[in-house]
Amino acid sequence: LPICRERGGLWLLKALNHLATVRMKQARPQEALKALQEVEGSVNATLSDDEHEEAWEFWETIYRNFGWVLSNLGKGEEAISYIQRAIDVKERVGRSATWFDLW
Repeated sequence: LPICRERGGLWLLKALNHLATVRMKQARPQEALKALQEVEGSVNATLSDDEHEEAWEFWETIYRNFGWVLSNLGKGEEAISYIQRAIDVKERVGRSATWFDLW
């Protein structure tokens, strides 16, 4: 992670997202949440609205991961709101929700 932090950009975002996934598999959801929050904060601070829309697949993945983490932390309503965000992002670009979005 230190090398990815040094490189920044996509290197850091991908590393943090992968770190969140690993932390969830290690049953460490609070650490996963912290990594995802860093991703979301970093991207929101640097992307314009147009760039935000162009990165819909990124947001779909991040929002779904937030839902997974928050569900594990017992924050069901917040988890559902993130899953809905993932679905909304797909629908804005003409994609339908799949079974994977709804489980």
